Amino acid sequence: MPFEGAPGFSARDSHRSFELLDVRVARRADLVARLEQWEWFRELRNRFDLAIEVLDLELQPVLSAVPYGQGALALRAALQASGAGTLRETAAAVVRTAKVRSMTTGGVRVRLFPLFVRFAGPQAPVAALLIADTHLPGERSDEEAAADSDRRLDMTGQWLVAAIEAAVAASAENVDQVRTMQRLAGIVDVIDVLSRCDRETDIVALVMDAIAVWYDADVRVYRQDCSGAFLVHACLPAVNPDNVIGRLAGEPIVSRQDVFRLESMSDAVAIGWDGPADTLFAPLIVDDATRWLLTVSGPMAPSFSVTLGLLARIVSVRLTHLLRDTADHLRERLRAWLTFGDAPFDATARQALETIARETGALSATIATYFDSQGPPALLIGWASGEEDIPPFMAAGTTHATTQTITVSVAAGSNVTAVLALRGDGTGFSTGSAGLAQSAADMLGVWLAGAMVRQADLRLVADCEYATEFVGRLAGHVDEFGRLKTGGALAVVLPAVADFSGAQLDDVMQAVQEQVRASDLIGIVGSGAGVLIPEADGAAASALVDRLLKAAHRPGGMPVKIGITTFPPLTESPDTLVRRALTDARRESSIS
Repeated sequence: MPFEGAPGFSARDSHRSFELLDVRVARRADLVARLEQWEWFRELRNRFDLAIEVLDLELQPVLSAVPYGQGALALRAALQASGAGTLRETAAAVVRTAKVRSMTTGGVRVRLFPLFVRFAGPQAPVAALLIADTHLPGERSDEEAAADSDRRLDMTGQWLVAAIEAAVAASAENVDQVRTMQRLAGIVDVIDVLSRCDRETDIVALVMDAIAVWYDADVRVYRQDCSGAFLVHACLPAVNPDNVIGRLAGEPIVSRQDVFRLESMSDAVAIGWDGPADTLFAPLIVDDATRWLLTVSGPMAPSFSVTLGLLARIVSVRLTHLLRDTADHLRERLRAWLTFGDAPFDATARQALETIARETGALSATIATYFDSQGPPALLIGWASGEEDIPPFMAAGTTHATTQTITVSVAAGSNVTAVLALRGDGTGFSTGSAGLAQSAADMLGVWLAGAMVRQADLRLVADCEYATEFVGRLAGHVDEFGRLKTGGALAVVLPAVADFSGAQLDDVMQAVQEQVRASDLIGIVGSGAGVLIPEADGAAASALVDRLLKAAHRPGGMPVKIGITTFPPLTESPDTLVRRALTDARRESSIS
């Protein structure tokens, strides 16, 4: 076990922390240490003519004070020696074998008894009682004299062992009651923290550590991957990963809804388990399907399976809510980008892909559209993907998921198929990630169906950049018939380079802002800037073009294309004017 003392746990965004008590320390060390507090035992040591010591499992004296007397001093001195044939070695053998032993050392005859206390699970020694007799028969000691001493020590040792074990057992019962209440309080604290965890891996890690500390158990977590099998996700730091079963068969597990044990060797073989026989398996049900599995190994009280079942149900509910919240959050973010976004087509698609990748835990995301199964993709847009990441064609409605990839195909209009491909990291995708990808692909399919009507429209879609933020901002100047109620001039300024960067587009926007009035309306028009100059005539429009061209010719200035048109009020729609200015800006003659 890797834990020392009483570890504390706190969740992200949590203002409350709590402690998980190490029950091992309370049961093993604290109970035996109570001997030091028992008045009757201290009095017995001082008045008894036999020397008495109690060693814990570390072979250290539990009782601090040494009573006055030759036997007590000799016994404590004998305990200082280590190595073969020493009293300490014999005491270790008594604890290890749980058998009474005797030896003569340092001028005393010592009888060693194991002390038992039954905790949850099998009875095990918790300490060793040593009783020493100084009345030896001198140099003529023989086996018969040693046997006489042993019989005398046995009579004393039997009732003393019974008295100590009864006292320790009573203390253990009290401690069990206290620990049970503390565990129940700890479960409440865990539930409180779980309600604020926003990652499923944080949730299962918290529960794993809590069970391990509360019950001194070997706890492991398995996660179902896209193949249906359960792969080891986490184990305690003190456990050698090489000794952990890395993969369990999924089919025998997903049919179990409650905490269970393996009833036979055939059950263990069926799931691929070769770990400890005393293991409880707790399925974690997420959206009516087993997605995670907790294994808890070690001696446990019969009631522990009930507690584990309670924790498993609580965690299952929290994981289900978290998955649904994540799906809702993903849909809301995609709806915002695809419905209300004002970025160009390809930028909108990349923003959507980035959102999908981050919510599913993917390293990259790519969307491709196909008009037939044989030809290359008509459209290919990726986020954090390479040129070789081209999703293969799949029939609409098909999902292919592995540990490292998820590919979903959906209909995107008449005779158009969209394929969404996600690539994962070393930890792999979960089945929940596959569900999120399916939901996201459905939304992308609907969006693409509205953006692309036929194959000939592909280039037009990319060119229709005027239908963006700037046109939306002109809505305030439109009357009830869809015409601009204020006349003036409208200009579109584009970078005069084939391949431009976002920084260059920012330069264009900055240059335009420096040359117009604060009352003029400025906005993004696809890959350039749009300017509305209300009530401007031809002269004012020409003056604006001149200022922009002069700014472009300055040292460090960026070459631009400028298209401009004038219009009277209530004659034309914003779309028509932006399209006309954009077309004019793309003519070679307008390059500065």
